Amino acid sequence: MNSPQLTELISSFVNNRLSGESHFLVGVRVSSDLRCVTILLDGDSGVDVDFCARMSREIGEQLEGLEEVPAYVLEVSSPGADTPMKLLRQFPKHIGRTLLVRLKGGVGEVKGELKKVNDENLYIRESVAGKKNNKTRSPFGEEVKVIPFIQIEYARVIIQM
Repeated sequence: MNSPQLTELISSFVNNRLSGESHFLVGVRVSSDLRCVTILLDGDSGVDVDFCARMSREIGEQLEGLEEVPAYVLEVSSPGADTPMKLLRQFPKHIGRTLLVRLKGGVGEVKGELKKVNDENLYIRESVAGKKNNKTRSPFGEEVKVIPFIQIEYARVIIQM
């Protein structure tokens, strides 16, 4: 078994296990020697330590049954505040927070408050004056930039101090 195969196996197990729950898989990383496995989980209302511990036990039991996997270190956690968001499902709980959104193809970045999320777009009130294109008036009377989700490479929450 190689790293991509183990990544796919773990992803499949976790996605099946979490089907229909408010938690979801963000990502799986497996080192090339299969000795380090990192699994990032998130939830519509966040993830607590008890849930990560329970999932770690369940995933560990699955891995123990595989003869091809050598001794390993398993880390199951939620993505930290500095971890880029890549899944649409990660955004709604961050409405009202300031995001830095990097667009695909090196087109640029947008920084501002996340006002709304739907199945296709993010709506961000920019922190700095920007171009007038691709903006619409929100119900709140402020200019909001509409960013199609398919144009987003990733986004990060900006921690305000």
